[in-house]
Amino acid sequence: RYVDGGISDNLPQSELKNTITVDICPKDNSTSFHELRFTNTSIQVNLDNMYRLSKALFPPEPK
Repeated sequence: RYVDGGISDNLPQSELKNTITVDICPKDNSTSFHELRFTNTSIQVNLDNMYRLSKALFPPEPK
């Protein structure tokens, strides 16, 4: 059962063997400290991604 791609499984496997998957992400300039694997998703732990996470969880006030 899938709720959302980010919560349940970002890449659900299908019985079809000819499925093409595409992963898009912003370009990073900082060094990766660790790689975290969560719900079939690889997350690079680095300063740029920690900044993005903080802005997603605590967005700035609207102007």
